[in-house]
Amino acid sequence: MLSCVLALYITQGEVVAQDYGQAHRWFLKSAEQGFAKGQYKLAVMYYHGQGVELDYKYFHTWTAVAAANGLAQAELLEAQVLATEYI
Repeated sequence: MLSCVLALYITQGEVVAQDYGQAHRWFLKSAEQGFAKGQYKLAVMYYHGQGVELDYKYFHTWTAVAAANGLAQAELLEAQVLATEYI
């Protein structure tokens, strides 16, 4: 969980300099440890190409994992993105 909090500070650039690449590394660490919020934030980074190349496959993978770990916000985002892809 601490790695996710650190990554949030890094993406916002309030306490430390904004660095999406470094934030990605911390969100990945958090996600791999099973923290749903970290998995969700990692998915969002892939969706927007922040600190990583834009990658919808990883976006869908990480939102599905976060949703499976009980984060309703991930399920909602996945549904919204899928709805816009098919409209």
